[in-house]
Amino acid sequence: MNASDHIMELAVKGRYHFSTGEFARATGSSVNAARASIRRLRKKGLVATPYRGFHVIVPPEYRSIGCLPADQFIGQLMEHLEISYYVALLSAARYHGAAHQQPQVFQVIVKKNRPPIECGRVRVNFVSRRNIDEIPVVPFNTPRGPVLVSSPEATAFDLVGYSAHTGGLDNTASVLTELSESIDPKRLMSVAALSPAPWAQRLGYIFSVIGAEEHADALADYIAQSSHENVSLDPAGSRVGTVREARWKLFVNALLEPDLRFPLISAPGSTSPFHGMSKVPDKHEALALRYAPVLKQKVSRHNPRGDLITRVNMSGDLEGLVDNWAYVSDKRNELPAAGYYSVVETGTHYFILYAFYHGQDWYDGDRLTDKIRKMFDEHLHDMEGALAVVTKRKDEADERVDAFMTISHLHFYCYAGWMKSELEYLYPDAGWENGIRGLTEGIDGGIWPMEDGERTRFSLYAQAKGHGIRGDLKGWGSEKHIIPYYPSLTESGVPDVDESESGEPGARLFRDVRYRLIDFHEPGGLWENRNNPNVFQENGKGQAAFVILDDNGRVAGSANPPWGWEDVDDRHDCGLIALDPARLVYDYLDGFPEFSLEYICNPYI
Repeated sequence: MNASDHIMELAVKGRYHFSTGEFARATGSSVNAARASIRRLRKKGLVATPYRGFHVIVPPEYRSIGCLPADQFIGQLMEHLEISYYVALLSAARYHGAAHQQPQVFQVIVKKNRPPIECGRVRVNFVSRRNIDEIPVVPFNTPRGPVLVSSPEATAFDLVGYSAHTGGLDNTASVLTELSESIDPKRLMSVAALSPAPWAQRLGYIFSVIGAEEHADALADYIAQSSHENVSLDPAGSRVGTVREARWKLFVNALLEPDLRFPLISAPGSTSPFHGMSKVPDKHEALALRYAPVLKQKVSRHNPRGDLITRVNMSGDLEGLVDNWAYVSDKRNELPAAGYYSVVETGTHYFILYAFYHGQDWYDGDRLTDKIRKMFDEHLHDMEGALAVVTKRKDEADERVDAFMTISHLHFYCYAGWMKSELEYLYPDAGWENGIRGLTEGIDGGIWPMEDGERTRFSLYAQAKGHGIRGDLKGWGSEKHIIPYYPSLTESGVPDVDESESGEPGARLFRDVRYRLIDFHEPGGLWENRNNPNVFQENGKGQAAFVILDDNGRVAGSANPPWGWEDVDDRHDCGLIALDPARLVYDYLDGFPEFSLEYICNPYI
């Protein structure tokens, strides 16, 4: 039997997994020949390998994620490895009705630590717990067989005990608000006896905060009899100046702010409850403004309007973007300054993407290089920007942009460590010593500060004409006119370039201009129109691209939104800087004290 016939026969029988040895025996081949056949099947996308020697058949509906969803193979894999397991934490909460908080990774508890699994876009993280065999589980059916999931009561204790894997106590409290409806107070007591006493103390307190009084009362009786030490709500926080809750024998050293207003992301391969939502959490707008950069835009005297940042729908109609070149060129049209943003959040970091749109990627001038580039590179639309990485800290005043990546044409550049400016050191003890270093990519420079009232922001430097963005002056260009753009949530200034294009001697610094921050995910916005062929289409490289108009109608152009950005020298899929920024940063940079890959909120997924 040949390889394709064998996997088809397995699928017909409802079996979507097999080992290398089983494959070799069924096809009558040697193990080495079987491995070669499986490699060919993987290249065709018919088979995936979540673990060495263990393979799954990938039906057409899951080809886009490159693997079966984790819950459709994890039970079979654990049986293959002869390992006890149960689906846990946020992944388990989904099965019990707390569906609005789901991690991008699938979370599984085992007896001993194991490395994570990556299979296409599917990721499995393992957490260890010694007494796993005593924890009550509930079987759930999937299209490929049953999977074992911690009971609602056991899930509640795990969420508190392993809050570092759930996005922190605030998110744990949000999940417990929904999960509490599935919890039986009597069974809660039996699970308490299987868990460390501090878990019960913290869980009881959280139940009291979210109004689950019956559960809180049950745990209060248990704590009165079984807990003998005072513990902290946040085990990593200080107790100085905190209040002790006698009922829970607990120092309340953290402010709980559960938030049920907005759904979070789904695991890859499932339908995201975020789809169709009109906005992301309100706090993300404030975060975007707090950490937004100052953009220093070079402006060429040959075509200053072509260097202005503005909205994609500059004429008021997003589908009219094919006429943007002419709209920019017409001096009767104002071009209010704008910049786009999105916020993606894990338990340890905010990843804030900023992107700036120019209606023209143009080349002109007297130099030979300008004439050549005008002939071959000039095109409608341009969008480039930066990804800011902010480490979460207990005190907001201590948070800052720890590193950022920019896109300049076809390459990413990385910056870390605040540098000296003509004004001051922002963090005089940090400099290059903030601990962040290059991993698969090097650090291209330090972070240059710019003052904006009482806030110090990081600086970006955008070229004229081609508009590549970097965090330093390399490639900034020789043009002498500069527009400093500062962020705002409401103001959208218009630079006065039309009155100043004569190119007078010496450098000219235009007056400061405020650019208005626009959410990529605003209703009717760019992300919502990602599948609108009148706005975006896929180009020949598989990248999302802004459309242009040619003799064949609307076709993909040369400019990309962030979910189409890539580094041509990189091994990553395009678009990760927007879609999966934690993974991209994790692969590029090292030295963060903690780094979670589990998303609390990712509106792209």
